[in-house]
Amino acid sequence: MPCTRLNVPRVQQIDDDSCGPACAQMILLALHLVKDGSDDVQRALGKEIQQSTKSARVRTTERCAEPPALEWATHPVGLQRTLNAHIKPDATEVIPSEEEDTAAGHALKSVKGGIAAAALVSDATHWIVVFGCEHSTRRELPTLDLNGDPVTHILVRDPALSGFPVRMTLDEWTAVLYRVKCGTFDHKCIVVGAR
Repeated sequence: MPCTRLNVPRVQQIDDDSCGPACAQMILLALHLVKDGSDDVQRALGKEIQQSTKSARVRTTERCAEPPALEWATHPVGLQRTLNAHIKPDATEVIPSEEEDTAAGHALKSVKGGIAAAALVSDATHWIVVFGCEHSTRRELPTLDLNGDPVTHILVRDPALSGFPVRMTLDEWTAVLYRVKCGTFDHKCIVVGAR
């Protein structure tokens, strides 16, 4: 069975703290729920994420056993609530996983359901968008069966890399996906997507 691949337009983040809003913008553009890929739309989504985070009464700075504290530029709950405000209530969830392969399965299940997923990478400081997968038969690569799809590559858009598509092997996915080290999601990999 071929992997699902969504048509997600590329968006570049406007500054170091805007990866979350840029990911929300890509996900919502794919669903035709925001008007364009402009900086103004990204700034507006950034404000929505911050307001959703505050209204959810979640902490944007969480203490860790060892300094420094975990500071969320985009908290997973704020991202999820902002997406749901545009898509529909309960369209997406914050899905914590203990294993990278499980997180890949959650992200690709969301893609299969028609909603690209956001995944947390890089020391809990960066978000990317998962928009599909591939199965390569050209060479020997690790293959997982995720949601009925044989997968050798996960397709992502990284807003720090101008949103250009990146084709990751499963080993590369495991290397970039980040397990939060403290706070609410301690020892979990985070995906925001449809269940």
